[in-house]
Amino acid sequence: MTHYAKTTEELSKEIANLANELRNAKKDILNVINTTKLPINKKITFAEWWDIFISRYSVGRVAGNTINRYQYSRLKLSAIENMPLYKITTEDVQTILDDILVEKKYRSAEVVRSNLHTCFEFAIKKAKFITENPVFQTVVPHIYPKKTIDELSSIQKKRLLEFCYSETSRTYHRQQVYKDILSFIFNTGVRLSEALYVSWSDWDGSDVIYLKGTKTPNAERIIILPPQTVLVLKRRYKSKTSSLIFPSSNNTPLHKKNVWRCCNKVLGTCPQSFRVTFASDAARSGVPPKSLQKHLGHRKIETTLKHYVRVNHNDLREAVRLTRNPFVNKEISNFSNDNFATPCREV
Repeated sequence: MTHYAKTTEELSKEIANLANELRNAKKDILNVINTTKLPINKKITFAEWWDIFISRYSVGRVAGNTINRYQYSRLKLSAIENMPLYKITTEDVQTILDDILVEKKYRSAEVVRSNLHTCFEFAIKKAKFITENPVFQTVVPHIYPKKTIDELSSIQKKRLLEFCYSETSRTYHRQQVYKDILSFIFNTGVRLSEALYVSWSDWDGSDVIYLKGTKTPNAERIIILPPQTVLVLKRRYKSKTSSLIFPSSNNTPLHKKNVWRCCNKVLGTCPQSFRVTFASDAARSGVPPKSLQKHLGHRKIETTLKHYVRVNHNDLREAVRLTRNPFVNKEISNFSNDNFATPCREV
């Protein structure tokens, strides 16, 4: 916009009028935002939105154990439960996180922060109740070191096979289901949360399982089963008592902590190491990285290569052996030791 004036006084008046117009326009915009864009903000509370978020937006997007984590976070949020959604500030959320950190529950603080962030993001993008996420600028210090999960050693693999397939081995809590679910995870490389909720309707009766509603949103994976896993499923199908393949004694999903406890008692590690072992063995066998990414259900191939595929000294030796130039080796072998004799100095 260009303004013309004959004198300096006229130009100053034009500038003052333009400034007044801008201030009036800003007031009009704020009035529109407060009256038309966010009419529901002043009525809905955080507790009401939390129930809507869990019932409407979480179903089909996250696994059942993640829903339990969301419900755990709800217990920590009594301070903001009855507050209007639009009045919750970063200071309110940070106060809740600090109260959890005082008890030295660092992992719990991270879980609560992550769940709150997802809840407010849905309120912004889907429901459009608020315009800013109050969790965005909160801080949870990462005090404890993150553990690196290694692949199973040859001794651990042997111990696992003896536990799962030996008829004389003692079963954890005298239940065959723990043997079967550990062997299923080891042979397929699926997540523990996926194995807990896999049902008979996902199995085609032969060597294929269709995983739906997994960690990756809107993704369906096809898992090809090895022969020993097919035999395990056929044996369990004959005596099935639930729609789940690996149910508990109450025909409900097994508790995640019980499977972890069983795995730690037998091998001294966690079920996540089974996925790392599966990915590393598949990479050594020559499985293309893209196929391995699809099988593991990762959105990015960097996740597969960085966090799941392990490289040891034998892999490095094999890489050097395969990348050596055969022509150079042949030329070097043609030389005799005389060619490399040390020249004598004349006296």
